[in-house]
Amino acid sequence: KRQVQARPVLAVAPLTTATAGQPISVPLTLDNGGRAIDTIFFVLSYDATLLTLDPTDANDDNIPDSITANLPDGYRLLIDLEIVNGEGRLEVLVENRSPDGVALPSGDLFLLAFDVAWVPTPQPTDIAFLTNPAPLFINTTNNVVPGDFIAGTVDIKMCIRDSLRPPESRLLRPRVPETARLPHHP
Repeated sequence: KRQVQARPVLAVAPLTTATAGQPISVPLTLDNGGRAIDTIFFVLSYDATLLTLDPTDANDDNIPDSITANLPDGYRLLIDLEIVNGEGRLEVLVENRSPDGVALPSGDLFLLAFDVAWVPTPQPTDIAFLTNPAPLFINTTNNVVPGDFIAGTVDIKMCIRDSLRPPESRLLRPRVPETARLPHHP
């Protein structure tokens, strides 16, 4: 009797809570569903007015330092990062270049370190997979495997004490000198 295999799933963390103006890390998690997946292609879309991925590549590995990949040896990662009319797009191709056919294990494949904009009111924003071009999984025998690509949400909250003023004014907050404070009476 053949073992029933589940559909593979690549999912953005369902809900990540962020503080306005503070960076956050959002995992992308693979559940391979028992399939021997060795290639994944997808394009993530996000509101680049609220979330940004720093394109800096200080170590010259052709992967922005804001993106951490957890891939087995022998895998190649190709990334294209762009912003089009305020929409951030992260295009990713993961492919096995080694002859030994090691499949991708289930677990966190990527950690995306987003900078979060300062916003005057709490605001949720989605990180979604574009359907055009269509995302896909390919197995070790080069067949496309039907699977699911699941969006997530970043919920941008306010830091209570800073909710009334933008970040620049935090630096200019006057300090009350000790002599101006009221004396303490028990």
